[in-house]
Amino acid sequence: MPGAMGIVDAFSQQSMTRSQGVEVSKVLHKSLGEVAEQGTESAAATGMETSDVIALL
Repeated sequence: MPGAMGIVDAFSQQSMTRSQGVEVSKVLHKSLGEVAEQGTESAAATGMETSDVIALL
């Protein structure tokens, strides 16, 4: 999905997006897993927060 949003390299200021002034400010990942005799169950979610970078002169 990041590629579909135009994100090429999330950790490089020069090539993260096609536009200027955007940076990744936070990435969160949560995963859960449960193993029991009946089988296993797992789930995961990842979220990314971006912010506009504005230079004040």
